[in-house]
This record gives sequence, structure tokens and C-alpha cells, in this order.
Amino acid sequence: MDTYDIPVADLLLDVSNPRHDPVETQEEQIAALVKDDQIKSLATDIAMNGLSPIEKPIVMYDEGSEKYIVLEGNRRVCSLILLQNPMLAPASLRSAFNNMSKDKVPDSIECALAESREQARLWIERRHSGPSGGIGLKSWNAIQKTRASDAYEKPNDNSLALALFEYAKKHLNLDFSEKKANLTTATRYLGNNRFRSTLGIRSRRTNKLVKISCSHSEFESILFRFLTDLIENDQTKEFGVHSRTKKLDIENYANHLVSEGLAPTITERESPLEPRPKGIPKWNPSANYGSNTERNTTGINEDREVDTSSATVPASSDQDPTVSDSNKSDNRASNDSANKDFCGDSNNEQPYDKSYGDPSDLSDLDLSYTKNNRIPASSEIKEKLNILSDSKLSSLYKSICTISTNAHASILYAGVWMFFETLASQYGGYNKGLEGFLNQIINNSFDLDKEKKDLRAASYHIAQYVNSIKHSGKYYATNASQLAVDFKTIEPLTLTMLDKVISNKNNT
Repeated sequence: MDTYDIPVADLLLDVSNPRHDPVETQEEQIAALVKDDQIKSLATDIAMNGLSPIEKPIVMYDEGSEKYIVLEGNRRVCSLILLQNPMLAPASLRSAFNNMSKDKVPDSIECALAESREQARLWIERRHSGPSGGIGLKSWNAIQKTRASDAYEKPNDNSLALALFEYAKKHLNLDFSEKKANLTTATRYLGNNRFRSTLGIRSRRTNKLVKISCSHSEFESILFRFLTDLIENDQTKEFGVHSRTKKLDIENYANHLVSEGLAPTITERESPLEPRPKGIPKWNPSANYGSNTERNTTGINEDREVDTSSATVPASSDQDPTVSDSNKSDNRASNDSANKDFCGDSNNEQPYDKSYGDPSDLSDLDLSYTKNNRIPASSEIKEKLNILSDSKLSSLYKSICTISTNAHASILYAGVWMFFETLASQYGGYNKGLEGFLNQIINNSFDLDKEKKDLRAASYHIAQYVNSIKHSGKYYATNASQLAVDFKTIEPLTLTMLDKVISNKNNT
């Protein structure tokens, strides 16, 4: 077919257009296209950017009207007709077409001239019948669309997910073809603030430049788990990754990763995911994949499935239940008599009161204890609690800073929440909704946006874990290392609340 420049005024829309039921007049054809085929949006784009140089309408000469019937490209031609003559548009849209810029709207358009409908049929079918085994148009899948958006620096909701796919393919030996891993499902999870925080990701889902707030080795372990669950796509698992999940499912899955000890230790420092630091050994699933505790002790974890319906956490040991027997004696020896759990020595079964003392007496609270199996005690909080002299708050704080984050994680989360509920009730103005009440204090008491952001994130983390532990029939925490980080982060809020409670007491 030869091509010719034909004036828009000499073009007729096809009243037999397969896009809709046959009509009889040009007015009816315009109305049908405007109603169902997004003509206004296309016209806006043409007014802004001009016509696409890679697409040409196919037309056929009509002797009766001495004009050209548009066999292919009716939407584009309809848009041009209405841009040139807005009065032909439905009454409700005439003003919109009239206000569109006409600077890039051509008076004529290059068209391919067919001798008959039959000659044009082959190319129209190629254009509209899908891939057709490779001979038709093949649309980009989600991964390809995201690559194109990233190449042109155009924001895309899938950019973060694709960046993690590419990283895992390059460094973790995982295959991420569209058939094996659903990019949009990954984006649904990564769009959840709680889930991104659990992974240690600071970037938003539209950001292809990934920043993390944890070590690369810890991040790679939890990323490997998430992406292998994504590839597995098992909808029967209680804590699986698949397209039918809702917000609560995603956050329960995040909590499950925490309970397995896979959540990395979050730091205040941000670092780019790429380039991967040279000092990190090449990824090896059998050596690298496992909980933080396992990577630090055994270095190997070959079976990460946990049956949460029957699993129990030892109550009389200061050990993470996943630690191998060969390491138990070393860890046990490191806990000297001044720093035993409130449950006492697991070998001698020492009674609670002999090692713990008066529950509300903070004089024996060890401020120098820095091992990672406890929440560190704060000298400032201890000082203010001594001034306040409130038995309940002192007792709760002493327990929080004394019992093991490994052996008593669920109890610790509940204890921290009870501590803040008690503090809030003495603060004044607290009725219900502790997380919202804490956010209100944060907004009113702190000036720096970054400080507010960190405090809100920490209170949010604690609230989510506590809600899952309290309201789920199966979920529980097996490690509270993240709680230790969050409790330290939220310390400025704790001190602010204690100051107000002390002031309230002095004024009564």
C-alpha cells in the first residue's frame, strides 16, 4: 500500500468499526467512540505530544462521498476531528475539546491507502488480534514495562520489586522470569510500610535505587526467603506469598519472618544495596540462609519451615531455641550470676526471688549489661522511675530489661505494651488506642521531622507485633531483637512521658 497525506476534513469514520455495534451516521460513530474508547484522553495526548510517528491509519477511497473511509485508526482520526471542530463532540465535552491546545494538531495526516477492505484486513488483524503466535503485536509484561519506565526515569510502582529481582538474580542465583515470579505480587508486599521495614528497606516501591538500614548479609537472607516464597506461590500455606493476600496477611507474614529470626537488625545508617560490598562472601544458600541467630552460631540452616501450631518456646533457657547444642554451654557460661533470667539458671532451676529480688526495686538493675539477648536498661529511664517511685512502672521496666529476648519474646512484647499503657494512663488524656495516643504525643512534643519519623516507626513496629500476638490464635514471637532496637529508638518518647507523669504527680 502506498501512503498519502490526506486532509482530516476528507476522512470519514468507519460506521462498521468492530469496536462497537454498527451505526449509520458520523455523529453516532463519534458518540460511540467518545463513550467507550477514551477519546478525550487520546485527544489530550495528541494536543500535548502530537501524533505517533510509528502508526499510520489505513484508509479506503469511497466514490459515493468522494472521501476516505478510515479502516484502521478510527480513535486517532476521531480525536483529530474533535480537536479541529469541538462542536461535533457531545455537548458535555465541547468545552474540554475547545480548550485543548491546537498547536500540534495537523490539518492532514499520512495514511496508507488500501484498494479494498480485504486488502486491509490482514494488517488490521495483525494489529488487534494479539500476539497470534508471534506474528501480531506482543504487549510488554510487567517486568518489561518497568524496565522501560526505569530507563526513562519515569516513576513506576514496580521499580523497587524489579530492582530486588535483578539483585537476587545477580547475587542470590534466583531466576525471575515472569512465569516464575509475579512482579505485581511482590509490589503488593513491598507497598506495605510494615513489610518493607521488616526487610530493612528504606526506599519506596517506586524507587529503583534501593537503600537498606541493615547489613547486606542479613538483608540477603530475608530477601532470599521472601523471594523463594514468592516463586513457590503456595496459597495453602498459612504464611505464604501469593496474589490473593490482603494487608493483614502481608503483615502477618512479616511477623512470621520476625518470629523465625530472619528479620535483620535495623540501624539508623542507610546504605545503598548496590554495589554489593566486596568483603561479603559469595552467596551460598546452605551457608547464608537462616535466622540471624543461626547465621551467628551454626552458619547453616537447611530447614526453615516452622509449624506454628505446635511449636513451643523454652521458658527456662536464655537460649534461642534454634541454637545448636554445641553452642549452648558457651552461651550459658557467658551469663554470670548477676545477669540471670528471672526464671533462674536453667541447670539449677534457681527460684525466681533468689536471682531477681524485689520486682519494683531498680537498685540492682544492671546498666552495664550489653549482650544482645536483653533489652539494655537506660540510666535516664531508671533515674526518672526512681523519682516517680511507681511500683508498677518500675516492676514492668525491670522485667523488660531483665528477661531474655530469645526465650521470652512474646512476653516481652506484651510487657512493653503494658508499660506504655500504664504510662499513658498516668500521662493524662488517654482513653483508648495507644498507638494513636503515642503518635499524638510525638506530634506535639518533638520538632524535627526525622525524629518524629523514627519515633512513629518504632511505635508502629511494636504495635503491630503486639496486635498479632494478642489476637492471633497461632502467631507468636520467638525473637525480640527488633523490639530491643525499637525500644531504644523510642526512648526519647519514654522520657518525655515520664517527665509529664512526674510533673502530674508533683502538682497533685
